[in-house]
Amino acid sequence: MNRNFQIRNKKGLSNIIATVLIVLLALAAVAILWSFVRTSIEGSGSQIELRTLCTTTIAKPTTCVNGTDTKTTATVNVQLSGGDPKDIDSIIVALDTLEGTRLTNNSIGNGVIIPKPLETAKVTFDLITGGPYSGDSAIVAVVVTDGAGNTLVCDESLPVNCVQP
Repeated sequence: MNRNFQIRNKKGLSNIIATVLIVLLALAAVAILWSFVRTSIEGSGSQIELRTLCTTTIAKPTTCVNGTDTKTTATVNVQLSGGDPKDIDSIIVALDTLEGTRLTNNSIGNGVIIPKPLETAKVTFDLITGGPYSGDSAIVAVVVTDGAGNTLVCDESLPVNCVQP
């Protein structure tokens, strides 16, 4: 009789082992699935934050004047009308010419201070090198940075037409 009791205990033990193995397999499957899903979720969060910064950070060209400084340069004034300057990595200013060329200064971060809200910064373009050119219109695009150091170039502003002095 003692022998039958030991056999029954072994049968009960194998049910427990099978249940534990199934639970472990389920946990392993969840861990593997989470490793794939987590990277997608984390990347999306950063993009949402950057897009939000682009929506709230607004820079625009206010004036574009051709022929300043003996007609060899064009000057574009850029105004920050929304957002926090600390979120801005740089401001790209581009001058579209009557000759069909787009000149860029690469960024306001290169020697030009990023303006405080409602202040302006002056950007000067050389119209002789590679030209001569004559400015037609100017646009601005803000480059924002999130807390993790990711950057995004925001959409271009509406253009402002260049005028003669």
